[in-house]
Amino acid sequence: MGFSRQFRRIFRQGIRGGIAGVIGIGLLAGCGGRNFKDYSPVQLHKEILKAGRNNDLDDADDAFLEMEGQYPNSPYVPIDALGLALLHGMEGEYQLAGEYLDIYKKRFADRDGIEWAEYQKVKFLFKSYVNPYTDEELLKKILGRAGYFLRSYPNSPYRYEVATIWVKTKLTLLYLNHQIDNLYKKLGDSNTTIYNGKIPPNSQPPDIPVYKKVFYW
Repeated sequence: MGFSRQFRRIFRQGIRGGIAGVIGIGLLAGCGGRNFKDYSPVQLHKEILKAGRNNDLDDADDAFLEMEGQYPNSPYVPIDALGLALLHGMEGEYQLAGEYLDIYKKRFADRDGIEWAEYQKVKFLFKSYVNPYTDEELLKKILGRAGYFLRSYPNSPYRYEVATIWVKTKLTLLYLNHQIDNLYKKLGDSNTTIYNGKIPPNSQPPDIPVYKKVFYW
């Protein structure tokens, strides 16, 4: 038995328990798609590289799950985890990319590696925000992660880019709150000071396509 390829793709994108949860379920289910059960670590690594070059991330994920399940101490695990993190990030699958980074960070990275992984996670989270004037919680999450990075690594070579992300996110949140404040006032509720933050002068609101503006205020 096993998951269909389409279902596994949806499952991996939506899983909140991280890659570890996928590994356990995948092994119990016998992993649909290609069967990598009898492959050696070297063979699995080559399959991951080949699948990555062919942009077949389903096969690459399956091979990695098998590597993690059978050879968790293989020196190829951190290499492949980083590679898959970047590949999924390029495909816009930021949550899964972050989960691969967590595997690398928690089990293999030194201080510099952890710093780099945290920097990448800030970028992935920022890139996952695609619709201005929506998702206040995601904006707060980006601010929290970027702020944590800046406090933890004040001398990091990535601090300027992370600081830029923090500023852009903060401005976006201020404009979102301003729109919410205006909406409440239109509805006759003037007691909305929680949303009435001061927008810096000379700043520009988030730019959104005209066809999307009908869905916002």
